Amino acid sequence: MSVDLKALGELVAEQMAAIEADLDEGRVEVVCSVVGVVGPNGEQNVRVRSNVLPATQLQLLAAAQQVAANGNAELWAQQQPPEPPAQDEQE
Repeated sequence: MSVDLKALGELVAEQMAAIEADLDEGRVEVVCSVVGVVGPNGEQNVRVRSNVLPATQLQLLAAAQQVAANGNAELWAQQQPPEPPAQDEQE
């Protein structure tokens, strides 16, 4: 049995469309995905992947938590600039 990734693909497509609608110019520099997965036996897992160093990933997750709680999309813009990806994360 394969993993059904339809929900993940749809959400990513919605996010990409929203970014394109909101911004005329710019680039995506920091990406962090958090995915809740239920295995075949009902076990639950959280998968987190990002293209930044762990300290920056924690800042991004903290900002996302505040956005989810308060709806304030400007919080991440107030954070420090992102760090470049670590060498082992670029491969």
